Amino acid sequence: MYSYLCLNTIEPTALEALGTNFVPTDELSHANVVLVRSADMGLTVLPPSLLCIARAGVGTNNIPINRASEQGVVVFNAPGANANAVAELVIAGLLMSKRNLFSAATWVTQIVSESNALAENKSLEQVIESAKSTFIGHEITGQVLGVVGLGAIGVLVANKAVALGMRVLGYTHSDIPSTLSSRVEVITNLDELLANVDVLSLHVPATPANHHLLSKKRMACLKPGCTIVNFARAELVDEGVLAQVLKTGQVGAYVSDFPNATSIQMPNALLLPHLGASTYEATAACAHIAVQRVKNYLLNGCIEQSVNFGTVDLGPRNGASRMGIFYANQGEDQKIIQCLCNADVQIGRTAASFNQTGYVLIEAQGNLRAQLGVIMRMSGVIRARIIDE
Repeated sequence: MYSYLCLNTIEPTALEALGTNFVPTDELSHANVVLVRSADMGLTVLPPSLLCIARAGVGTNNIPINRASEQGVVVFNAPGANANAVAELVIAGLLMSKRNLFSAATWVTQIVSESNALAENKSLEQVIESAKSTFIGHEITGQVLGVVGLGAIGVLVANKAVALGMRVLGYTHSDIPSTLSSRVEVITNLDELLANVDVLSLHVPATPANHHLLSKKRMACLKPGCTIVNFARAELVDEGVLAQVLKTGQVGAYVSDFPNATSIQMPNALLLPHLGASTYEATAACAHIAVQRVKNYLLNGCIEQSVNFGTVDLGPRNGASRMGIFYANQGEDQKIIQCLCNADVQIGRTAASFNQTGYVLIEAQGNLRAQLGVIMRMSGVIRARIIDE
């Protein structure tokens, strides 16, 4: 029986999918599993009972990855589950910006509330009609969209934009995904892409190499009046420079899901409160994926798409006994297997991965549990557990 703690509200149907082998707890010190969305675990002391952390979302900057690895705690997330939600919001933000929809809707609300709105004996309809030219915008059909990063979200944005009649240029360091529309033109030179787009949409991770990807030099390459859409991470843009080029008109507008003290002061900025994955569908999908990965690990010993350990998969356990061992030094898995063989344990299948910290999953006939203490005393072994429930 495994106990789980929810640090945020998790989709109820996903919790039901955990099944009868899992029970809720309110105490972190008793938890084998932590399910989390946005709660900050950065300073959380991870108890000895904790076996895994599952983020019902994508980003894991709220989770102490290094400490988890050192303690043999597997961290899962759910990449791709919220891709469509973010992609749809990118398109919505692009349309809102190009058609000045936010400014127009805000003005209508304000004009209705002002006491002098109906000055000169004009009706409300007349006042609104006379001001509509203030909010004239642009159609996106025929405009050029540059998509930087062709991962799950970038591909969806590119394909949706093609369907809306935009010419789309894509930039990626990786192989071109098979799901990318053949009408997307892949550009290998980022500066070339920047100089030829009316709208730029960012879809790369906030790695040290991507910090201020849009620097002063790169923003100078942009086509004058270009709109920047950033639903990836605020750190990708040098916002100090961005504030200046928005004032000069070098950049026409900025659409972002990451408002902060700098960006809220910028002119021509449309800022949303981090709504990218905030749909009922994405929330449920992320939770279900996180739960399935927890179950596969705890019930079968298998690790699938963890952020701190490589894939280790022996499939469903089907009644066989397994031992999962975390180790510190590369090659330690072979010593562990040899130790079990010396104890007359009949090894069946094994699978292992090493990524700063290693994990080996061993399926065997014989009394694995009797060897657990021996394995735990081996130099370099961080953690071991038996999977035979």
